[in-house]
Amino acid sequence: EDYPVVVRFRDIAFDTVLGTWRGRYLEDSDAEAAGAVAEPLRLSTGADGSLMLTDRYGLRARSPDGTVLQELPLESYPNRKDRLDTGVRDGRVTDALMATFMVGERVGGRILGVGRMDTYRRRTFVAFYADVEMRRRCTRGVGCQTNPYLKVIWDTVLPQDTEGTLYGGDNMGVVAVAHEPSRNQLVVLNRYQTAPYAWGRGIEALAYQLLIYPADGWGRKTIVQLPGEDRESIWADVDASASGRIYVLDTLNDRVQVIGADGSDLGMVPTPKDAWRVSGGPRDEIYVLTVYGHVVRLAADGTVLSRFVGRPHEGVPPTSLVDFTVDRDGWV
Repeated sequence: EDYPVVVRFRDIAFDTVLGTWRGRYLEDSDAEAAGAVAEPLRLSTGADGSLMLTDRYGLRARSPDGTVLQELPLESYPNRKDRLDTGVRDGRVTDALMATFMVGERVGGRILGVGRMDTYRRRTFVAFYADVEMRRRCTRGVGCQTNPYLKVIWDTVLPQDTEGTLYGGDNMGVVAVAHEPSRNQLVVLNRYQTAPYAWGRGIEALAYQLLIYPADGWGRKTIVQLPGEDRESIWADVDASASGRIYVLDTLNDRVQVIGADGSDLGMVPTPKDAWRVSGGPRDEIYVLTVYGHVVRLAADGTVLSRFVGRPHEGVPPTSLVDFTVDRDGWV
């Protein structure tokens, strides 16, 4: 039997597993109600130190021992006009990639993220900030239920040159999102077109940028250009630490760009080979997860401080690792 599992390692040495908690067997009829983990998609930490885990059942805030603290909605109330598509429909994930583009504010219980709207045969991506509302919905065969839904406070269209926006393309230009807690901001890692595709001209030219939206800014944003075009850099992940530092990982050049909460450039840090996930830790430390399943802890200047194998045991392949995160106290 296979179970998804979250493993909590000890800081500094990483030689002791302090605890684990696993999902329920997926065929258990009460798995969702019991707080099971099923098909995990994204893991992050809330501003209060809780875990924010997105899986097939939605987004739930959890304590370090796995106890469900709060269930957060990932979809707006169904209607025929301007429905926000977040990759979740009727309480179930229908688009795993889209569902990873939402993060919980935790303090206040609100949601920040990126969704998609299709209006007049045109696809539009929007950044949004939403509260939670309880609404009653009645459907045939299920009956009437009262569930939490997203109540959008504000939304704003992503830049028009975002990949997949121009000419109704099918590609998704948003790469990853993060919550920057010191100023309560949504950080969007965005891939955009610098020379859109046209017949006879060849493939489009792409570049990367960060879009930083303050939760109280009603759509106002700071744009930070990242160096290199698509053939020169692959900016693959973004995270922010409790101190406000934003970390963007370039998997092609094995480096992390450090950005301040105000969008300032704080320098570039080298990383070990083949890192594919990044997380910010305390003391301005940087953590990366490699394709080999190794978690590496780096000082602010890139010096390797420690590393450990992130797999629960030797029989688990590195490809089974879905995501990782580091809380404000340094727990992985």
